[in-house]
Amino acid sequence: MNNDRILEYFFTIGDFAHATAYTYTGRYMQWKIMNFVLKSFVKEAKRFNNRPLRVLDIGCNNGDLIFHISNMYPGYYFTGVDINSCLIAYANKRADFRQDKRIKFFEGDCEHLNFDSKSFDIIIITDVLEHLLNPEMAVKEIYRLLDDTGLAIISVPNGNNLFEYSFMKSLKRVISSRLIFKPRYDKEKGDGYSRGHVSMFSRRKWIRLFEEQHLQVKGYQRGAMFYGGNWIDGRRILFAACLFLDVILDRLPIFNDFTENLLFNLRKM
Repeated sequence: MNNDRILEYFFTIGDFAHATAYTYTGRYMQWKIMNFVLKSFVKEAKRFNNRPLRVLDIGCNNGDLIFHISNMYPGYYFTGVDINSCLIAYANKRADFRQDKRIKFFEGDCEHLNFDSKSFDIIIITDVLEHLLNPEMAVKEIYRLLDDTGLAIISVPNGNNLFEYSFMKSLKRVISSRLIFKPRYDKEKGDGYSRGHVSMFSRRKWIRLFEEQHLQVKGYQRGAMFYGGNWIDGRRILFAACLFLDVILDRLPIFNDFTENLLFNLRKM
């Protein structure tokens, strides 16, 4: 793919697709996801006594996560897969510039990947499954590719965010709807996020889906309370108060469903 085609993506579609991430609440949500991924990765590296591991990032985007972790673990082998050919072309150019033969990127469909079974010790897949009509097919592929002693690190949106769907709904009855951000998902209609999310499930339903594909939850952490909105992002004091509240909720298991994202560590049964 030529340079002009790559630049066209990042200056048009790419900028639009990622614009909402560059907000206070959006960046905080992404930080919680990446912090969970990195903490899980460090624990797994210690469990294997830092021997070289094979890592797969499904939905790798432009390779940012792989490049970051590869600096921490120079002896590991990294593979990134994404269905977007522009992103893969860009990631490969970055890898070529680094002249790092441990890092490889491939275009591919996460439901049908051209790798041998049990090829990876760690599989990372963040914010991908919700974009699939049949996410169980991708989870089945994760099970096939994961080594028997390996770890899958998964992030998915919460289709039953009680903060957004219950607390905010009640609050809007008192305060003008113009002051409160509107949920992007109608729980009653079940019609997915505006960001292309077509599979939105509750925490229990995600766990049931994983278990049906013989993957067991070994660790869980709630993400941020919500993705955000202009009303909160434009008021830094309110945003700071939300951060403080979010830290408290992290320590109270009864609020596990008051979250925008669900973060899981999975192993084979």
